Parts: sequence; C-alpha cells; structure tokens
Amino acid sequence: TSQIKGEEGIHCRNTSIAHLKANLNSRGVKSGQFTIDLEPNGSLRYPISLNKTDALVIVCPAEFFEVSYAPILHGVSSTQPITNILSAKLKQAAEINANTTSEFEMETQLYYHIGMMYL
Repeated sequence: TSQIKGEEGIHCRNTSIAHLKANLNSRGVKSGQFTIDLEPNGSLRYPISLNKTDALVIVCPAEFFEVSYAPILHGVSSTQPITNILSAKLKQAAEINANTTSEFEMETQLYYHIGMMYL
C-alpha cells in the first residue's frame, strides 16, 4: 500500500492500520486498548511503547495461543501474487520456494521465524 498515492493510498493505509489495531487488540495488547495515532502526513503522532509481555504477544505466531486468533498481518499485508524476490538463503529459511508468493505469505513466514527465536 505504500506505493499507492493520493486519497487511495491514504484509504489503504488507514484500512491496514485499522486491521493491525484490531488484530493487536484481539490479542489483548495494552489490555485491548492499543492505538496508533497518526499525523495528517502519516507520521506517528506519539511514540509506541510496549511492555515485555505485550511485545511477546505480538511476536508469537497465532497457533501458539489457546484462543484462535487471526495472523497478526491478516488484512494488513497484500495477498496479491508477486514474484518471490527473496534470496536463496531466505527462501530456504522461510520455507517459501515458489516463484510467486504474496507479501502476506512472505511477511507471515518471516514473522513466524522471528517469533520462534523468542519462544
């Protein structure tokens, strides 16, 4: 969505942020009161700070919870097919070997592996 300009880009950004906030709040981040406040130009109005517990909840893959949660990037990242541009080592580590993938799939796999480092 960062490549879309004008009103459409702003709408896409706001929609993605709304999905991200909903995904984080469903997991109880900041007791379900997580917010992202933006300036009109799209920059953060206030810094975002998290305690260790909230940070771990964010990096944990959805399947590690007893309650069923959507993946953290659901509704945030594009599911449109794109050419897989990952290096050979990243493809192997992320277990994405197809020539086409989506931003959602790539980011979710990379995110999953980052989360696994903390568990």
